[in-house]
Amino acid sequence: MQIEFLRPGLLPYPQARQLMEERKQQSVQQKKAWFIFTEHPAIYTTGIKTKPEHILDPAIDTFPIRRGGSVTVHSPGQLILYTVFPFRESGGLDLFIRRLEGAILDTLFDFGIPGRANDPESGVFTSRGKIAYVGIEASARVITHGVALNVRNDLSLYKKIHSCGLTLPAARMQDFLTEAVSLEQMIPFLEKHVLSRFSGHSLNILKKISVHRFKEINPAFRIPVAFQYFNEGHYIMAHEMLEFTWREEPIAETRKILQGFTQLASAFHKIYERPNLKGAVSLLQKAQPKLKDISFYIKNPESLHRSIEQVLTRLTIDGLVPGLYISLEGKNDEP
Repeated sequence: MQIEFLRPGLLPYPQARQLMEERKQQSVQQKKAWFIFTEHPAIYTTGIKTKPEHILDPAIDTFPIRRGGSVTVHSPGQLILYTVFPFRESGGLDLFIRRLEGAILDTLFDFGIPGRANDPESGVFTSRGKIAYVGIEASARVITHGVALNVRNDLSLYKKIHSCGLTLPAARMQDFLTEAVSLEQMIPFLEKHVLSRFSGHSLNILKKISVHRFKEINPAFRIPVAFQYFNEGHYIMAHEMLEFTWREEPIAETRKILQGFTQLASAFHKIYERPNLKGAVSLLQKAQPKLKDISFYIKNPESLHRSIEQVLTRLTIDGLVPGLYISLEGKNDEP
């Protein structure tokens, strides 16, 4: 599927909406997707989950739209990533949202900012609060709207709403960084990760660079590094590191465990990054018996086993991708 990026710069929200509307039919007919990078003058938009108590100052101008989520704020310094995406190519809304979140998490990772997803809430969270907000408007034919990432915008505007129905504080990238960052600097990073998450071409590229890079890592640190990749949502990098380590391991029992972890990482790659849910189920089922005795590697093996079962249940019963990030340290991150 063809993907095209647009950078119209600062746009009033109604103009951005019109930009999406104009491309809907073409997106469906040509199986083409647009990703639009923009920012807005200050405005509040309300989604279908907005309740009166979410707006603490009714004097603020709002723009109601038929997207998911509750009320949120847009203002200069916030990077908006809108999309026009053919629904049949999306893999479903749950997977589509996970991909958007993944692209944001990858971008934050590039800047040294730890983030996490927080299922069942959409968006991306940090230790200081919510940093990215997802709102999708979908029909049977096309998906529009997308995600707003706080970069250097004025966070005081959030104090007059319960953003997306949550009472968590808002966070922005600038407060994690020692140097100023602009939206223009951010866009190339996010473009790269959108392509990685939505085009499925990242595997071969990473295979070309991984072996050389992994050989330079002290063998004692390869497993912790692989687990860190996994916990940050970089599943294909975790897979590559684990496979490299597994193939060099001389002890048969250890090789079996490492192969199980490799299959686990590959399964999550097929769930979140390169959709193949049938393949993910098969890999998870193969990994389970290999991961019975893994107390040497993680603190609470039972937690991981339960999480794998939850994932398999979701995939095999209703075919939905779970919004679940497994922590290989034996506990799931709390919001």
